[in-house]
Amino acid sequence: MSDQNNLEQMNNTQDKHTSRQQERQDRRAQRQADRQAGGLGWMAGLVLIAIGVLYLLHDAGILPTFTNLSHD
Repeated sequence: MSDQNNLEQMNNTQDKHTSRQQERQDRRAQRQADRQAGGLGWMAGLVLIAIGVLYLLHDAGILPTFTNLSHD
């Protein structure tokens, strides 16, 4: 009986291990699909960083101040 119980426990452990591997693979595939579908999410971050760099350069005096040059 003991050998049978041990065999069943080993099979259950292997089944759990296989199902955990499958769950991990499924989660990875879902994350990859989400990343590919997102597309432009990184673009907003890049724009914000560029605006921040422009303000920093302006405050440091590296960029000139642009004024309205139109004549009335």
